[in-house]
Amino acid sequence: MGTRVKLVLGAVWAVLGIAVLFSSAYAGTPPLATVRTYGGTQMDRGIAAFSSTGGSMNVVVFSREYGVGDNLNCLLSLDPGGGMTTATAFGGEGYEGPQVVRQTTDGFIMAGVFRNPPALEVPDAVLMKVSANGVLQWQYAYGTGGYDGLFDVRATSDGGFIGVGSGSQIPDEVGTIDRILLLKVDANGELQWLKLLGDSAISGASSVLELASGGYLLLSGAVNDGKVEVVLITTDADGNTVGQRSYGAPVHLSGRSMVAVDDGVVICGAAYENISRPFDAFLMKVDAAGEPAWYRQFGLPEFFEDASYLAQDRDGGFLLAGTTDGTTAGNVDVYLVKTDAAGILQWETHYGTSVRDVPTFLGVAPDGSYLITGYAVVQESPTTDYDILVIKTVPPQVLFLRADSNVDGEVDLSDAVNTLTHLFLGGAPLACPDAADANDSGELDISDAIYTLGYLFLGSSPDPPEPYPLYGGDPTNDTLGCDRYPPSSR
Repeated sequence: MGTRVKLVLGAVWAVLGIAVLFSSAYAGTPPLATVRTYGGTQMDRGIAAFSSTGGSMNVVVFSREYGVGDNLNCLLSLDPGGGMTTATAFGGEGYEGPQVVRQTTDGFIMAGVFRNPPALEVPDAVLMKVSANGVLQWQYAYGTGGYDGLFDVRATSDGGFIGVGSGSQIPDEVGTIDRILLLKVDANGELQWLKLLGDSAISGASSVLELASGGYLLLSGAVNDGKVEVVLITTDADGNTVGQRSYGAPVHLSGRSMVAVDDGVVICGAAYENISRPFDAFLMKVDAAGEPAWYRQFGLPEFFEDASYLAQDRDGGFLLAGTTDGTTAGNVDVYLVKTDAAGILQWETHYGTSVRDVPTFLGVAPDGSYLITGYAVVQESPTTDYDILVIKTVPPQVLFLRADSNVDGEVDLSDAVNTLTHLFLGGAPLACPDAADANDSGELDISDAIYTLGYLFLGSSPDPPEPYPLYGGDPTNDTLGCDRYPPSSR
């Protein structure tokens, strides 16, 4: 089921000035990360990454190295150390150019452009539904007869999908006219409706959300009085426009991505001093009534940054990913920004290789680590050589008390009982397996309960291993982890 946001925008066009809060200089404590590349000597690029069991990862890629024939979309399975275990190619007839991948409950949905045959100059939009192990379930192309493609797709509350991008009509007398392409399909990919929205000032939309009303919110842009501005468009459940509003600032604003929050939406993008080049990343919030709540701008004054991807962190703050040329080597790196829930900067940093690195996806794994995919530009001339780029940050450590299985802040008989109940009586999942691992063996079994009982009552066990008797992180590298340790118990 897709995330739904309650947002109301009046059916008016209004240019709103927004107070600007600038943040500059890399600050705070960004996490360490592993940066890996994969591929051959042609076009290989990462599209999305999703965590799997035991610290492994699945990466969706577009790759001539790992593809088979015309099926250039692949699912790479990586072990916890980053080693590739399998590469599964999928696709139908023709050429699919993926732009975005969203995880679903049973796999993922991919959206982009489609050409059949591959040399066809006028592409269609495409959706591909793929199982969790890389098996194509269905694929459909949708088009208007012009140049069509999808830039975003989301699951909807009725089990179907909503896709948004750019479409065009080609009347002979005036040439190509670009529009926003919005389409709705059911759970099996069957088209329910397709609409071309907007006017000559709006040529596409980069992001879509389902509204609580059953309609949709689209992120686009337009030029107003010489300034590029963010445009939010609301539609009804059938894709008909019911509201449109623009948001301006002292600089050009190009909106790239948005996420739903409880009381509105948050948008990221690139701020331009002039239209030719971005100079800062921006983050802005629009409340449920369509009013601007706050605006933030990030970046080093002497360098150029942007933000194309946005995710909400587990603490309610936000992550922005884009590019920066503010590196010691003078290369373009992946730029990552962390803010709190009000958009206030916590830290900003960059990751990359020795060549130009571009992100295509940003996500937060269940263990709190950040996943970024993209591509590293090894060579662009005379032949193109991109490598798949995969970045994973070190997950934050949750502070816990060793042997406190029920996370109540004490080590007593109830902890041994809680562990035994979980292991043998179908008890609830443990909030902090690392804490329940009383003997720090890296495994949860009956020996943990025996260790706790021996320590408490028989004197047969020494004090529990570190961090006991203090709160701390796990000094042992294992796969148990700790999702939460309630602050109220500390």
